[in-house]
Amino acid sequence: MFKKIIKAGLNGALKSPRVRQAAWELLLDVKGGELNHNSLLISCFPKSGSTFTSAVIANVTGYSMASFVDSYEFNEQNLYLPKICVQSAANTVTQQHVPATLSNIDKINKFGIKNVVLVRNIFDVCISIYDHLHNESHQTPTAFINKDFFDLSAESKLDFIVDLVIPWYIKFYTSWSDVKKKSSSDFVFVRYDEILADEVHYFQRILQYWDFEFSDEEVLVAINNVKTKKIRLNAGVSGRGCQLTEEQKERIHTYTTYYPWCDFSLIYA
Repeated sequence: MFKKIIKAGLNGALKSPRVRQAAWELLLDVKGGELNHNSLLISCFPKSGSTFTSAVIANVTGYSMASFVDSYEFNEQNLYLPKICVQSAANTVTQQHVPATLSNIDKINKFGIKNVVLVRNIFDVCISIYDHLHNESHQTPTAFINKDFFDLSAESKLDFIVDLVIPWYIKFYTSWSDVKKKSSSDFVFVRYDEILADEVHYFQRILQYWDFEFSDEEVLVAINNVKTKKIRLNAGVSGRGCQLTEEQKERIHTYTTYYPWCDFSLIYA
């Protein structure tokens, strides 16, 4: 019966997002809070190897890939309660650019979602974003970018990324750093460069944190399975940030000085 009710809700009975959200929360209360499920979440920087990471985790665990986003395009990728409810009976892996808002943390804690936060060198990110905008899509939750962006010079495009996109990354990183500092939710930081240094060790660190036990051979098989599907790992190299000017790097550093309490070493390394 519960499944029928929630499917009916998704089929357009409730048009207003706020009303729909409230209805889902009411249904959750009626259900008695029995929606805890095996859900693995990779909260991640865009352009941090998250697609590759989630694909390998899904392959080795046998879990299904799932999205907990209401809608993409330029929207923040917050955890959307109806999507979590729909997947209540499934074992899932989710890769999403989830900032550490109070609402997101509440859902992670309430549903026992196992979470890691994947980050990357902030200078290298700039170049990967540049490539992504040109080769894949200009729609991103990090800033509003329309097609006029492509009329800018290459230097102005990088300035745009440094000035308007990177502040979102700083917000994302500081929000999770604050959660770590307050111990308000369990998670571990992992880094893109760990994939490049030792893929098996990187995945074992995540899997063991989530209490899985797989042999190195099983993890390696999953890695190779994903690679045969040509699932991207961006350029798969470190140090691309050298293409930024020293002045651009200094501007990024200036953003971090507004958070003297935060250790930014993970995204500077």
